[in-house]
Amino acid sequence: MDGLYGVVYSLGHEPSAEGIGTHLTSPMPKSSSDICCQGLITLLRVLYDVYLDFENDAPKLVVVSSMGVGQRAFQQLPVLLRLIFSHFLRRELQDKLAMEVVLSQCLVRLSTAFRSTRYVPRFFPFPSEVSPSAFPLDASNSLPRPFLLPPEVCVVRPALLTSGSAKGRGRYRVVQEDKIKINAGWWGMYSISREDVGGFIADLFNPFDDWTSRWWGHQVVLAY
Repeated sequence: MDGLYGVVYSLGHEPSAEGIGTHLTSPMPKSSSDICCQGLITLLRVLYDVYLDFENDAPKLVVVSSMGVGQRAFQQLPVLLRLIFSHFLRRELQDKLAMEVVLSQCLVRLSTAFRSTRYVPRFFPFPSEVSPSAFPLDASNSLPRPFLLPPEVCVVRPALLTSGSAKGRGRYRVVQEDKIKINAGWWGMYSISREDVGGFIADLFNPFDDWTSRWWGHQVVLAY
């Protein structure tokens, strides 16, 4: 893994082939209900074993989560999205919530002298929000100690993902989640194309792109 510049973690849930009705009435298999959380734990263990401390140049890390993860973020959602997320995507959001808590536990708490408002991870869900079934205590005990620097991590929280063509930069909004109501209001913010999400992430790894590089150290919402 020498010379590795960045890692993108975008593991997610496969939509139910039987449709929404079956998905609502039948529990997801245990093997897939925590795939995001458990997959990230595995990745972090590998990175920790290879990069024992931040002096070993650990790669930048992008984690793809979801808009509305955590109680504070959920309250920022437009009303229609709250209904969709709470009724149709409740299990998926619980897994993403546990995943973000896992990530937050592996971030180095920067000293006051090194800290800036740009790099303070201030919008992660609280561990108390995670249900024991989604993130049992034995899983928390197996996490590596904090080793990731917040300025080297970006949590991308897209709105509902579509399979449409990319609209391109300038046609979608990029907002820190706790600033949605201030910067974006209630207009739109319902969906975004997977291609646009991929384009944003690719631009994050361009060291000469000042527009996207400012989002490192943040949890950022992407939506039209």
